[in-house]
Amino acid sequence: MLNQTSFQVYNASAGSGKTFTLVKEYLKILFLADTSYQFQNILAVTFTNMAAAEMKERVVENLTRISLGIEDDMHDLLVNETGIDKKIIREKAKQILNILLQNYSAFNIYTIDTFTHKLIRAFAIDLGLSVNFEVEMDTDPWLQEAVRQVISKVGTDKQITKLLTEYALMQIDDDKGWDITRDLIKISKILLNEEDAVQLQKLQSKSIPEFISFRKDLYQRKKSIEEEFRLIGEEALEIIDNKGVEYNSFFRSMFPNHFKNLAYDLKKAKFFDQNTLKKRVEEQTLVAVSKPEKIKQEINEILPELILLYERSEALFEKYQLILSVLKSITPLAVLSELNKSLTSIKEENNIKFHAEFNRIINNYLIDQPAAFIYERIGEKFKYYYIDEMQDTSVLQWNNLIPLISNALSQEQAGLLLVGDAKQSIYRWRGGKPEQFICLSSEEVIESSCTRENFNPFYIPKEVKNLDTNYRSFSEVIGFNNSFFTSVSKFLIKESHKILYRSGNDQKITSKKGGYVQIDFIAEEKLNNEKRAEIIPEEVYQIILSLEGEINRNEIAILVSKHDQGIEIANYLSLKGIAIESSETLLLKSNPKVDFIINLLQYIALPDDKNSKFNFLYFLHEHLKIDTDKHSFIAEYIDKDPASTFKELEKYQVDFNPDIFVFTPLYENIEQIIRGFRLNETADAYLLFFLEEILSFTQHHSQSIQEFLEYWELKKNKLSIASSNNKESVKISTIHKAKGLEYRVVIFPYEIKLYDVKNDARSWYDLSNFEENHGFEQFYIPATSSIKYTGTQGQEIFQRNLENIELDNLNKLYVAFTRAVEQLYIIAEKGSDKSIKNSGEFLKNYLLELGLWQKDKEIYEFGDKTFVRKEKKEEVKEPLLMEDLISSPWQDHHITIAATSELLWDPERKKAVDFGNVIHKIMENVIVKEDLDILVERFVNNGVITYDEAVVIKERLQKLLEHPDLEMYFRKGNKVFTEREILDEQKKILIPDRLNFLEDKQVVIIDYKTGSPEKRHYDQLEKYAEVLQKMNFKINKKILIYIDKDISIVNV
Repeated sequence: MLNQTSFQVYNASAGSGKTFTLVKEYLKILFLADTSYQFQNILAVTFTNMAAAEMKERVVENLTRISLGIEDDMHDLLVNETGIDKKIIREKAKQILNILLQNYSAFNIYTIDTFTHKLIRAFAIDLGLSVNFEVEMDTDPWLQEAVRQVISKVGTDKQITKLLTEYALMQIDDDKGWDITRDLIKISKILLNEEDAVQLQKLQSKSIPEFISFRKDLYQRKKSIEEEFRLIGEEALEIIDNKGVEYNSFFRSMFPNHFKNLAYDLKKAKFFDQNTLKKRVEEQTLVAVSKPEKIKQEINEILPELILLYERSEALFEKYQLILSVLKSITPLAVLSELNKSLTSIKEENNIKFHAEFNRIINNYLIDQPAAFIYERIGEKFKYYYIDEMQDTSVLQWNNLIPLISNALSQEQAGLLLVGDAKQSIYRWRGGKPEQFICLSSEEVIESSCTRENFNPFYIPKEVKNLDTNYRSFSEVIGFNNSFFTSVSKFLIKESHKILYRSGNDQKITSKKGGYVQIDFIAEEKLNNEKRAEIIPEEVYQIILSLEGEINRNEIAILVSKHDQGIEIANYLSLKGIAIESSETLLLKSNPKVDFIINLLQYIALPDDKNSKFNFLYFLHEHLKIDTDKHSFIAEYIDKDPASTFKELEKYQVDFNPDIFVFTPLYENIEQIIRGFRLNETADAYLLFFLEEILSFTQHHSQSIQEFLEYWELKKNKLSIASSNNKESVKISTIHKAKGLEYRVVIFPYEIKLYDVKNDARSWYDLSNFEENHGFEQFYIPATSSIKYTGTQGQEIFQRNLENIELDNLNKLYVAFTRAVEQLYIIAEKGSDKSIKNSGEFLKNYLLELGLWQKDKEIYEFGDKTFVRKEKKEEVKEPLLMEDLISSPWQDHHITIAATSELLWDPERKKAVDFGNVIHKIMENVIVKEDLDILVERFVNNGVITYDEAVVIKERLQKLLEHPDLEMYFRKGNKVFTEREILDEQKKILIPDRLNFLEDKQVVIIDYKTGSPEKRHYDQLEKYAEVLQKMNFKINKKILIYIDKDISIVNV
């Protein structure tokens, strides 16, 4: 019987088994239910598609294992926590698994974005949307088009022309250059931010003349305030002069100089914390100490008047500073408003909606709808909600879920489970607010910002639990992180942040004893960027060398907070001969062949583009192994027209005719380039991914080369291949991309500034109390330190932003340090002795607290540097197959379109091909012989094969799995990889059907065939063996299995 309705919140620190707990709680609901269909009433949402897929996989995997009688940790916990007998739980697992696989579409584990999309689709008509609208995930091309449309009005629309001219001049004043296109694309991304979009929507009705009118009014008020400053200054100076007091009778002449600046040079006037005058006014220590009592008395007599004038100037300065901030923001905000209008028009014309808009659309409409009505529309009713990575769930996303969850929790036998860790919230820029989860995961209300509704928006009590064991890291790494981040906590500004880091860093260890942490302080105390570029990459290189022979290099990760830091390290390590794997090296644009194709396309589109021609000729010289020296070869062709160039290149076996580009699709044109320039002599993963991108582009856009080149320019820094996992490559990653991952060794080379307020920081400012605001209730103004001087609201915004920046940066540091499994290397700067603002200064203070700090000491060590685990990583992803990138003209295929599917092959050949495909697909998923029943049943349920076909297939495969010469390879406990597709250093791809790894680096290669024996089958196995031997594996056996009515085994 299920437990009563519950609301549980799990604080899941790094490495604490978050996914394991989620799956366990999910399975408990299934096993305790009276029906095997309970999964249909559970909605589990995660942050990424990968996480959703992993959770689904784990649920199915655990149900399978339990149904097979495998008793592991999950099994034992479920038996203990549900109180169900082992035999019963096994039978229930079989029933649930069978029904789940038959109703897989009702297996509701997906991302929160997928769920919101489902809601939008269900209510499309109510929301005024076309029922066939398209969801656009990739917003960059559309933002670029919006910018292009606005800029295209220059010269024809006087208001737009004037506006963009002013914007360009502002950019020049800020040393950003006159070309505003790139900057406009950058600021246009604000249109997609949840909070900003709400405010910008309110500006949709505002025209450019209204912005200009507001600006004119503000300029008048600015001049008026400047005149008031002058009068205050003159009045104060007159009071001092009439008293006959010399200016130097005041302490350092500070007070008279302040009023002189107000009267004659306003830019020099300082207020508040800009100098010490404010403090002296409050303390009334304005008189020079050395002056006689008579002078002091005279000054004291006029001091009250002067202080009143000073206070008037302070109040005036706040108004003045706000006006300056708004004036500085009018032109950018007007441009943003125009971009928003253009973007809205583009979306309507193309019948698209951005994925980023969904939460706002739901919040605007569905939030007021009855939950029952929403459930009816989407065709499902959920009683249990599981939300993973709650710290990254945006405020709008959470608010949109609350009505549905409230409805569920108002019933018996329902539940809500939230899992997250506010210390790992590093996506504020995407809408995730750690403060939301801090409030939800607290056992009591700590601060006024955490309202009762935010603390618990439901009518049932919540239960807060802590996952307090770290299963990822070794004891020394856990101990260091526990004590270091606890030490940092006392310096944090906000009380809830202090509690988060004080109570959230008491993780328990497991049996993984040992590990090592090294802090390496750079000897030089004051470093500029040039010095850092010299010292830090060399330090990283030395650490990598010190690990040589101990572990594979792909077990080392270098984590950086900024992209350019990663590039700096990558460039240096490449010069030193260290292979690296980073987002840069995996980019398609980094591949010489892809770069050649792009340059060739640019030359075909613009024959006068000598730069592109030089680049592709430079590549061809090496690729075609031309004997002529490079300079002479390029000089020979650089000035020739396209027809002559390609005609004369035929002597190098180049077969390429650009004239047919006009008549053939873009994809076929790229294949023609690949064939014509012999780029397909070996299989190149970069070319394969590039062709996939070409195909995707042509399906959603035109066949235009020029349009593709524009698309490429926009996307080239994002398009990449999958990770190669080369054992000799050191990984370089940003902290954001490393979240959720773990590495045996982590190197953290650059410090993080915890209080780094960006120069382009901005916030929405409430102008509702601003005199004559012209209908602008909110304004987007600079949120740098200057916002403090606009009054109480500005001070609160600056303080809140500072608290957020502090937490976000500390969270990045936490995520970086907790990725390490066994060893953590930190390179730090000593920094200042007067303040603690950077990660290096926090580390130094930590060592001071431990009594370990020595001024001249550079390296501090915790634990033993000897690796606890000495096993060498097996080459999981290094075998490969597919020697050539096969490409041929479509005309050579002799394709005709058959009227019915029966004509595609003769009936017997079709039957044989289908049979072979099904056999391979099933055996791809058979790890142990017990898997066969479930897989065959799944293929029947999914309509892949009929029941009669299943009987035949199952009979034949059972013969294979039970064959006396084969059955040992399908027992439990074997280490097996099936159909693994991986790259080697030459980018060739191999896909053996099955590899069984034995002790002492031995491997058995198994390949399945369904036709007659052929020589190429033998050759294929030999190629697998050759590659595996190069990877230091010993070939135990090479087995070909021919599957027919009888099983035929050939040992090659």
